[in-house]
This record gives sequence, structure tokens and C-alpha cells, in this order.
Amino acid sequence: MLLTVIRGADLLLGALLTGAMFGVWLSFNPARLSPTAYVLQQQQGVRTLHPPLPILGGMTILLTLISAGLTWPDQARAAVLLGGALSYVVAGLITRLVNLPINSVVLTWSAEAPPTNWGEVRERWWYWHRVRTAAAVCGLCLLIAAAIQPALKRGYEGDGCRFVPQAQPDQGDRGSSTESRRDSGLRHLL
Repeated sequence: MLLTVIRGADLLLGALLTGAMFGVWLSFNPARLSPTAYVLQQQQGVRTLHPPLPILGGMTILLTLISAGLTWPDQARAAVLLGGALSYVVAGLITRLVNLPINSVVLTWSAEAPPTNWGEVRERWWYWHRVRTAAAVCGLCLLIAAAIQPALKRGYEGDGCRFVPQAQPDQGDRGSSTESRRDSGLRHLL
């Protein structure tokens, strides 16, 4: 149950984070904006999105790592989750090392008189925003894959974390194994 709650919360936070980044990609495309419109839009976006998104990113990474740890007996699923965490770490590092320093500079600009190199700064921010969005989308895809894939290791059932020893069926008595009981219980559905 705990693992299910953690996975659900992780998917929700990862989807919110990635969706916010994707929404910025859709709505903040600066290609056709005047210098004044770009500066105003960017400053408003920084003021609005900066407080919650780093918190969401940190919580997503933390929950993904916890989920990977709790899922460790199913090492294939845990590896997928670690890949998701790594993707979000990459997005976070790009944000911290490239986009946030640019945001700090843009916040000092006057919308009526941006610097002459505003276009170069805009293009650098936009390039790295697309890269970090791609990393976040990759991370979310891995979280989804880990959530929907069946346990990849024989003997792991249910939430992918509980080991259920399975008896080996005798040639003459297939009805005693967990697998054949499950199969016989599902035959009526087919």
C-alpha cells in the first residue's frame, strides 16, 4: 500500500512538473515577440514559476528514489525508476546552472530598453529550456513505464516489491501451484 501511494504521488508530481515545463515550451516561444513583450513575459514567468517548480522537482526526484529503493527486489523496475530520477536530475541541473542565471539577468532588464544582446540571451535560454523539457519528458515516460510494467522478475507479484515463492508444479498435479490456480481462475474470463 505504501509503495502504491508513493508511486501515485511520484507520478502526479512528475506529471505536474513536466506539464509545467511543456506548457512553458508551448506558450513562451519567444520567436515572434518584440523585445518589450519578451522581457515582460519572461519576468512574469520567472516570478510565477520559480517558487513552486524547484520544490516540485526536488520532491519528484526524492519520491522516485524512494520508489526505486522500495522496488529494489524487482531490479529491472528499479533501474527504470533510477533512469527517471536521473532524467529529472539532468533537467534540474540545466535549470540551476543555465536557465536560472539567465533569469536573474533578465529580471534586471527594463522592458522599455532591453540590452542590445537580448536576442542572444533569449536564444540561449530557449535552447536550454527545450533540452531540460526533453529530459523531463523522458523522466516522466520512465515513471509511467515503471508504473505500468508487470513485475519483470519471476516470483514477484502484486506491487512488484513482494516476493511470493511459487511452487514448481509436478507433471501430474498442476493444480497445486500458484500459477496454475491463477490460470484456472482466469480461464472463465477467456
